[in-house]
Amino acid sequence: MESKKTDKKYNCPYDLYKKEHYKYEKIIELNIFGDNIEKLLSILKNKTPKHYCPCIKYVKNCVNTYKYLHHNYCTGANIQKLDNEEFCKKLNKFTAYYGFLTKEETIKNEIPSLYSEKDTFTHECLSDKNKNQLNSATNERLGNSTPVSASTVVGAMVGIPPFLALMYKVNIIFIQIYEQYLKHTMILPCSIK
Repeated sequence: MESKKTDKKYNCPYDLYKKEHYKYEKIIELNIFGDNIEKLLSILKNKTPKHYCPCIKYVKNCVNTYKYLHHNYCTGANIQKLDNEEFCKKLNKFTAYYGFLTKEETIKNEIPSLYSEKDTFTHECLSDKNKNQLNSATNERLGNSTPVSASTVVGAMVGIPPFLALMYKVNIIFIQIYEQYLKHTMILPCSIK
């Protein structure tokens, strides 16, 4: 049977962007935002306690990323000077996705504006009190029920070298036994293939 070779390759939509450049890495993050817009919308509408504040924080970070990229690559002379026309077209897709969030009256005032010059957006989820709650929720999700202290780390470091020395000694003994075995074993020509 002949195997047929296909010229088709799996094309990931994010392969279009070269990841070695900061701006392309960031636009991939914004595309991920767009791919998950329905989930974000659902979380923001339902105000699910476990996911709501992390979602607000994520939306704010995406807005800040958009503003940074737009200001540095897609304003005035930067478009032609840096040859960013195609990049700016892709960046502007974020505004369309973000429009889905701003159309919802129940969440329109809960998220930051794309068009304000200064970052004046404040939300109870971004306060210091909620940062502590977010950290504890993150630790809970990671299964970190006991905090790791310096003494735990030092204890582990003290225990590792004797273990490695023991492994080295066992390995040397095994090699010596194997060498003795080879000396007493006859290798017949017919057993070599």
